[in-house]
Amino acid sequence: MVVAAGAAQLVFGLASNSLISGNQYIQIGGSADGTTIKVGGDQDILGGGIATNTTVDGGTQNVFGVAIQTTVANGGFQHVHNNAFNTIVNAGGEQNVYIDGSATGSTINAGGIQIDWGFTIITTISGGGQYVFGSASLTTINSGLQAVESGGTASDTTIHGGGQDVYLGGTAINTTMDGGVQSVYGGTVVQTTISNGALQYLHGNASMTTVNAGGQQSVYADGTATGTTINAGGVQVDWGAANATIVNGGVRYVYGSATGTTVLSGTQHVQAGGSANDTTIGPGALAFVHAGGTIDDVIFAGPNASLVLAQASAFTGTTSGWQDHDSLDLGDILFSDGLTSMAYAQNNDNTGGTLTVSDGTHVATLHLLGQYSAADFALSSDGHGGTLITDPAVAQQAQLAPALHG
Repeated sequence: MVVAAGAAQLVFGLASNSLISGNQYIQIGGSADGTTIKVGGDQDILGGGIATNTTVDGGTQNVFGVAIQTTVANGGFQHVHNNAFNTIVNAGGEQNVYIDGSATGSTINAGGIQIDWGFTIITTISGGGQYVFGSASLTTINSGLQAVESGGTASDTTIHGGGQDVYLGGTAINTTMDGGVQSVYGGTVVQTTISNGALQYLHGNASMTTVNAGGQQSVYADGTATGTTINAGGVQVDWGAANATIVNGGVRYVYGSATGTTVLSGTQHVQAGGSANDTTIGPGALAFVHAGGTIDDVIFAGPNASLVLAQASAFTGTTSGWQDHDSLDLGDILFSDGLTSMAYAQNNDNTGGTLTVSDGTHVATLHLLGQYSAADFALSSDGHGGTLITDPAVAQQAQLAPALHG
């Protein structure tokens, strides 16, 4: 049936393959299948009505009932006030999901738009854009953009490509990324997992992020990351503030501030201008403080834990937990047999002491917690001109090695 401009079709039973340039009203108990809505045409699905396989080609579909398998393109609109299932939004089309509406299984192709003030579930973005002011769950982004606006929440998004932008007042929870970019502009993201070339750009707040192999978290000056875990092959670059980070085989570079870091394995680099406070170094792990960086309070939490200071003055506060096979490298204290000296002075209450190392020109003063004596420390060359502090057994092994293998 053809419904011309200015004319109307009222559907109480079944209408098939109608061409609408005027109005089609689907009443309670009515259904329409295969309708095409042209420019200037409207399909109104009233409560209790159903429309299936509608093509909105420049016209408008108003959903107060149920719409299934609608295709929207070429300046067409779908306004959802109740339930829409499996809508396809192509170039020039727009799906608007209002506060009283929900859309399930929508596909947003290149040039298509979905604006969500209500509830969207299992949306697939393939080149189009989703703008979330309400709630979006289980979105998959192959390409294109999900923008989480103020008041909006996106949960369980999967990003293969394209991006997710989270703005001030917006929240993204449990995003999984194996590609693409998550950009946080004043918003909040929780429990993001980053891997396989994916990137997180943080100008807001992120908590409980996991960075796996091939992933990178970049924390900018206006960003804060709390509780990040950096696994093997993962990278964190911190120009802002990073708190309670766990380095678990990955690498992190600190140009801003890092507080409460635990390096289980892998490496923390504190770069020029960066500061690290309350760092714990696990067995076989490394904390490296480059020239111009600082570190305050260090715990050695296992054997073979290493702290490297390019400048001994970079270390402030105290160190504790020193044990066999741990090492502390003083890069600017030159090592020379007979010239480089060491002294240890226990404090009055026997809870720690001060280790002083000098090359005759430069002096390093290190404050330790725990019960030690000078016999617990030995000096040797670090192989780069500086001085390596280890326990005496390790130093003796290093001296015997050339003779045993010569």
